[in-house]
Amino acid sequence: MKLAKTVFAFGMALSLMPFGLNPVAGQEEGVIAIEEIKREDKVDFEKEILPIFRRNCLACHNSTDAESDLVMETPAALKVGGFEGPAVEAGNGKESLIIQLASRARESFMPPDDNDVGAKQLTPKELGLIKLWIDQGAEGEVSGTGGPVSWQPLPAGVNPIYAVDISQNGFYAAAGRANQVFLYHVPSRTEIGRLSDPSILESGIYENPGVAFLDIVQSVAFSPDGSRVAAGGYRTVKVWQRNANSKAGDLPAIADVPVSAVASSDGKLVAIGLANGSAQIIDVGT
Repeated sequence: MKLAKTVFAFGMALSLMPFGLNPVAGQEEGVIAIEEIKREDKVDFEKEILPIFRRNCLACHNSTDAESDLVMETPAALKVGGFEGPAVEAGNGKESLIIQLASRARESFMPPDDNDVGAKQLTPKELGLIKLWIDQGAEGEVSGTGGPVSWQPLPAGVNPIYAVDISQNGFYAAAGRANQVFLYHVPSRTEIGRLSDPSILESGIYENPGVAFLDIVQSVAFSPDGSRVAAGGYRTVKVWQRNANSKAGDLPAIADVPVSAVASSDGKLVAIGLANGSAQIIDVGT
């Protein structure tokens, strides 16, 4: 009788598998398990946590380029947080935003699956170590040798073109090449300029104008009247006045990865659809 029950249970388990049902109670599909790490000594932020962030987070969350207004270079910055609030809740790793997003338990996932900086999902052990550090109080300091990320110019041989656009009257074209945006006069087939972000020159990373982004340009678009050019990097959109080749401003930070966008007929408003199911409307007319 006992053997019959065992065979029946095993058969039920097999019958559930084709329907995607797990007969063993476990975590939600897609969520990364958090390894339980037991140790008495304190987790060292600079030696143990910061290297994890450097590999998978700091390319987009540093003091120079803080996506969603979140800087992850120091414990203090993590406690301040960004667009969605504090990234860590000292003493409560399980409920901390950074753990929920990195373990895929809550959207928006970090790092995003479609990132272009080579960031990878954190491992169960890495998540467990970060959680333990938060449970212990999320303390620590960063010395001068392990401080903020120092941005470097893109290598000279990196020149991909990922985005192009032509103004509605057909007179002008824009092409994103590496971290630059080239403007062309179509009838004469001549280059008429390269868009510049003054803040990048001021940072000292580049010596000459003509650099629009620190990362690679992902998209470009003309306004309906062709007077302005918008260009996007990773979660960053900047707008220039074409005639003056002067930067008009940055679009506000968005809460998640954009998946769609549409402009109003007069070009003054843009509605952006986000991966978390919400939408954000931005006034680009001013």
